[in-house]
Amino acid sequence: MQTRFFTFPDEATFLATAEAAGLMQEGVLVTAIHDYAIDVVGLIYKPTGKFIKDEDGSSYPEQAPIPGWHVNIACNDIHEAFAEYEVFPATPSRNFA
Repeated sequence: MQTRFFTFPDEATFLATAEAAGLMQEGVLVTAIHDYAIDVVGLIYKPTGKFIKDEDGSSYPEQAPIPGWHVNIACNDIHEAFAEYEVFPATPSRNFA
């Protein structure tokens, strides 16, 4: 199996695509069977380069979400409904071990 990466506009679009691909059972996402494993990453946050100070005076990096709802799928083949959402990140934020 290979890991494939997907970015959907939002969670609802992902779930509708999963439903169309037959990956839901009784309204629930089936995240793993012998043919595939789904890792719903959801929102990904990255540092903006700015720092924020909290009320105690400690500073920490400001984070901002990357647009989209992110999902990784380990599989051999993927349903055609997913094709338009596939992305090819140079450095994925999360991957299957």
